[in-house]
Amino acid sequence: MKLVKNVGADVGNDALKIYLGEANAEAKTKLEVMNVVAPGYQRRILGMEKGQLVNLLDVNVYEEDQDLGRYFVGGIAFKEGRGDLIEKSKRDKKAKSPDTIILLMTGIAYAMYDPNNPKKTENIALGTLLPTEEYWDDELIKEFSQKLKKSYRVKFNSTSFKGADITLNIVEHEIQPESAAGVLANMYDVDGNPRKGMENADKETHLGIFIGSITTEISIFENGEFNPKGFFGIELGTSDPLDRIIEDLGVNMTRHQMDYIIRNNKQLVINEGGETVDKTEKLVASKERRFSFFVKQLVNDINKKLGKQGINTSLINKVDLGGGGSITVIDNLKKEIGLANVNLVEDPRFANALGALYSIIAKQSEQDAAGEVFASDEVSN
Repeated sequence: MKLVKNVGADVGNDALKIYLGEANAEAKTKLEVMNVVAPGYQRRILGMEKGQLVNLLDVNVYEEDQDLGRYFVGGIAFKEGRGDLIEKSKRDKKAKSPDTIILLMTGIAYAMYDPNNPKKTENIALGTLLPTEEYWDDELIKEFSQKLKKSYRVKFNSTSFKGADITLNIVEHEIQPESAAGVLANMYDVDGNPRKGMENADKETHLGIFIGSITTEISIFENGEFNPKGFFGIELGTSDPLDRIIEDLGVNMTRHQMDYIIRNNKQLVINEGGETVDKTEKLVASKERRFSFFVKQLVNDINKKLGKQGINTSLINKVDLGGGGSITVIDNLKKEIGLANVNLVEDPRFANALGALYSIIAKQSEQDAAGEVFASDEVSN
């Protein structure tokens, strides 16, 4: 039987994060692809393309025998798009969006790419996630699950990929709510053993706050299990302050571009009316004001929702912060939440992807254990 490869994938609204069960031929164990998809077209390339492969994802995607079309995914969508690039909004449903599958399958195929074996078929056991409010919508999770039961083929058009053509057979999948996966990955290892500093997690109450681009996902873990009243999503994310910062500065820029500048402490120097203008000082002031208000609004909404759900917040021992947005606002959140034990989870951008990987490994372990019991019963009979 052909080897099945375990993959954990978090399709964030800012970027797709992938964790592999084992390193591939290029020693990648984790990677990310910017969540930007644009219609592709035939390009005129002279010689070999230059640049990182992750920024050269010019692909054709096929679902079973259906050609889904040609797409630019990630960085190339910014460089080669024809003004038809659309960033995600609060109205988008991840489970229903065609871009989710395009991004997900392109990212997995890229993770599987081996320059010494560019044309191949891989059997994939996929752990992935949905926003909390989508996860608890039976119709949405059913629709998303049906999409994951299919075979996909990704053909890479850039010459840098050496004619790569990769078929992905999704032979098994597991879907979890965002936040819950990241919280569990922060507390336990792949074998279910407590991580260092988490030995008493099953006796504590943890509030998980995972801040994304469009939504923030909440979970309550208490006394060794999740409180069903503590699962909910809030329609606030880093896109809110980023959009306002762009408006404050009056610049023609996408949220992804502004987020990159802020996260990497870059200067903002633009051409304005034929003159070079340094807007770094204004950017810093706008960032501090807009993110400060965002955190106040977010914590207020979380507290109101927890109260409505009947959660006793005085019993919360620890707050686990994850998601890419948490890195930017950690200091503000610590002040606003007012608890002593507020910490970033390990590798906050990839915590959900790691949790998704753990979920599919756990599912397979349970199935293997059940198979052993069944075989043992047959022998005894």
